[in-house]
Amino acid sequence: MAIGLEAQLSLNAIRRFTNLNPEVIRLLTHLCRKSLQLARWRLHLNFNKICQRARFIPPSLRVADPVGNSHSNRVILRSQRQLLWARTQGCYSRIRCLSKTIKGVISQVTNLISQSNMVELLGLLTADIRQQDSIIKGRQYKKLSFWISKYGFPEEFHPDNQPVPTLLNLSSTVLSPSQTEVLSLGLKYRPPTTPDIPRIISGVEPAISSLSHTAQYDIRSSIAHILRKPTPSQSQSPSQSQSLGKYRSLATIRRNPNIIVTRSDKGSQTVVLDTADYASKMTEILSDRNTFVPITQSDASASTKSFRLGLLRLKKSGHITPDQYSTFTSDLNNTPYIYGLPKTHKPGIPLRPIIAYHLSPAYKLSKYLTGFLTPWVKASPQSSAIRDIPSFVQSVNSLCPVPNTVMVSYDVVAMYLSLPHQLIIRHLTNFLQDNQVDHRTAESIVALSSLCLDFTTFTFNNQLFKQIRGSPMGSPLSSPLAEIVMANIDHWVQQQIAPGIHMWRRYIDDIFCICDTGQEINILDSLNSYHPEISFTLELENRSVLPYLDILVIRTASHYHTTVYHKVNNPTFYTDFKSSCPLSHKINTVRTLTKRLFTHCSLPLFRTIEFSLIIKQLARSQYPPHFIHKYKFDPSSVRPPAITRNSCLLPFSTQSVAISRILRTHGINTHFTNSNSIGAILRHPITRLPRSTVARSSGGSVYSVSCNDCSASYIGETGRSVAIRMTEHGRCIANRDNRSLIFNHINTTGHSFNLSSPTTLYSNVNTKYQRLIIEAILSINNHSINRHIDIPSQYLDICNNL
Repeated sequence: MAIGLEAQLSLNAIRRFTNLNPEVIRLLTHLCRKSLQLARWRLHLNFNKICQRARFIPPSLRVADPVGNSHSNRVILRSQRQLLWARTQGCYSRIRCLSKTIKGVISQVTNLISQSNMVELLGLLTADIRQQDSIIKGRQYKKLSFWISKYGFPEEFHPDNQPVPTLLNLSSTVLSPSQTEVLSLGLKYRPPTTPDIPRIISGVEPAISSLSHTAQYDIRSSIAHILRKPTPSQSQSPSQSQSLGKYRSLATIRRNPNIIVTRSDKGSQTVVLDTADYASKMTEILSDRNTFVPITQSDASASTKSFRLGLLRLKKSGHITPDQYSTFTSDLNNTPYIYGLPKTHKPGIPLRPIIAYHLSPAYKLSKYLTGFLTPWVKASPQSSAIRDIPSFVQSVNSLCPVPNTVMVSYDVVAMYLSLPHQLIIRHLTNFLQDNQVDHRTAESIVALSSLCLDFTTFTFNNQLFKQIRGSPMGSPLSSPLAEIVMANIDHWVQQQIAPGIHMWRRYIDDIFCICDTGQEINILDSLNSYHPEISFTLELENRSVLPYLDILVIRTASHYHTTVYHKVNNPTFYTDFKSSCPLSHKINTVRTLTKRLFTHCSLPLFRTIEFSLIIKQLARSQYPPHFIHKYKFDPSSVRPPAITRNSCLLPFSTQSVAISRILRTHGINTHFTNSNSIGAILRHPITRLPRSTVARSSGGSVYSVSCNDCSASYIGETGRSVAIRMTEHGRCIANRDNRSLIFNHINTTGHSFNLSSPTTLYSNVNTKYQRLIIEAILSINNHSINRHIDIPSQYLDICNNL
């Protein structure tokens, strides 16, 4: 009987029972009034607990500060919190008193009416009181949302609102005010730059080649008119000159070899480190001989040779085609490098090692294998794998809390360095067999994966190293391989402890679990017993709250709720609104952040809280509030399907935006590449490839070789590595090939060319036609001796002024 009354009662339901005697009516009326009071006090308690969790002080408890200094503010804030705590305790006291009164009335009512009448009465009263509770809750949430929008949240509510500087100087060098101002903009900030005319012209010409001659002439004339206009560096007011002058301080920072400017591991905070301190921390990481070993150049060459011979055997056996062999072996001269990002949210500020695997010779092979395995991994029937955030949030919100259960998350310690090669290959083989992949194809995938796992050479500070344990760091193949291994661990653990697990979800190596209290340690022991090299850690819920990925799971008495999780003391900084980047990037920043209001937040209250935090976050990056409200994500809006049209890729500048409007009228979409950011400008030599390695890098390039005895130069293009092209030039000179223009110049004048140090003018130019256009533009007025194609007449006066 007492359990039914937990839902509370309504006076309107008593009118249905007019046949009862007056004494019973009096008791029921008294019972209903006390029950309504109990309902209201419970709602008040819930409301106050929400305010406590959000650290929000209701206006009725706010106290004016009569002194107005920082000490008095702390005293007032502490007093307001104590008042809120006292109000919460008062709610508890009233609830205990009313519950005791209701219990006494129930004992009297049960002796005066029949059991059937009491059950019928409780059913009617429960429905009425639930409707009344929903109305009161709606009013409270509406009131709290109004208070949030009016007063905002205190700074200490959210760790991201703490006054954490965007620049953290951990070096012994004292930065000047102008340097501090520029670095505080963030390493993603892009200063205003002059338009890159060769790239603009080479990007436009292939896109308009299919148009009529008249349309091409009009477009070229309009583009030439735009490019003739003075750039900010050529014509600027005194205020603009002062604004652009602060970026000149970047040259001083770049020339200082004793400091390194990098970003933090999380949050995009700018960090300045001493080069010696950075090198010592990286050396300490690489001193782990169980994971990394130093190797010589001959060892690296032997590893490269083994990789090439392995691919050659697979080509001869028919497992890969000759074209695939050529693609996979095109970058054998490259060597990736390792760098570290400081973990500013941890004591001692350790570094997170990251390998620039996109420069590895095995990168293209890894991409190929990733493209093959990923669809199979996604299609495999794994009920515990998290495919997307909305489905996980929906599954959590649909659960009802069970008594004596606990939320816990498990994580693998250094997962990519912990997975043994033999375990990966065994599970990969079983995975392909279980999915009935063709036997010959499965053999090829396993053999190619073994080559990628064994080829893990990288460099740091001109020293070669090899990763001997785990899957390659930075490799795209590591993710699907880890997913395959973790799926097997999932299945094994759930078979071990099936009865005590109420929910089990996993995203790669992060596991979310709801289990019986006390069972979490047994699960951890089972996970750690799977393999001696794979170690798991656990994190228990704290005050019914557990962070998981970027979600905060909150457990109440009747529901699980979710909202966005932000790490403590780890603020996130976004690209400054005044950064020289496309407007679409800034719009997508707003839409991505506000989309989480609907994918992560389960209650309207949480959406209101998170949106207010988003406004504060973006306000630090100078995003106007009207811009945020205009471009925030709207779940009811449906974007029209994209229309496939011609497209071109242009470097971003004010002129490029104007050119994109002209191209749009002719049905050509424009995509922008960003100019060099502050982080790219300040990149330290110790954190990137040495110059000799850069010169050997492959890809479409336009290069220049100067004569040692006169001002003549040879400007050429190649779709391969510049080093290979220099070898071909040297072979032509040695063979006295008259078709070589460099040899003709040497033969005629007796001069010489330094082929060992060419200058790469443009890199990452993928199409030959674009390289030919850039080569022709740079050959004008540069005393070049090379042949080149003709430039449209509309561009000649612009190219002559370069």
